[in-house]
Amino acid sequence: MTIRVGQGVTGWVTQHRQPVVISNKAYEDSRFRLLNELPEGRFEAFLSVPLVCGGHLVGVINLQNRMTYQYTKREVSLIATIGFLVGAEVERARLESENLQLSERLETRKLVARAKGVLQRELIESRII
Repeated sequence: MTIRVGQGVTGWVTQHRQPVVISNKAYEDSRFRLLNELPEGRFEAFLSVPLVCGGHLVGVINLQNRMTYQYTKREVSLIATIGFLVGAEVERARLESENLQLSERLETRKLVARAKGVLQRELIESRII
């Protein structure tokens, strides 16, 4: 799901790169947005933590509770640590995918250059004969 920067709690976390902890009546928070794509309904508690790698935001983890829930500092810290680890893995996977695409493009260029060389040789040979 894609959410614009600043849209809802997740968008706020994206923009500010800081966790948001709402223990009750999350649906009343001014940043909260009910999204039509999600059929969950109303949430009482909400925890949103950025996934950051090398200073770059790569995603957001959201925990939603239907009942009031007081997140402890330890729980927020744990989710933030998971966010750090997952963020690094997401970035590694993105870089691996980008590397694969670049390798494929390089291979294609090599094949085109080789084919061009063959065609040029054939053209030269046909002019000689």
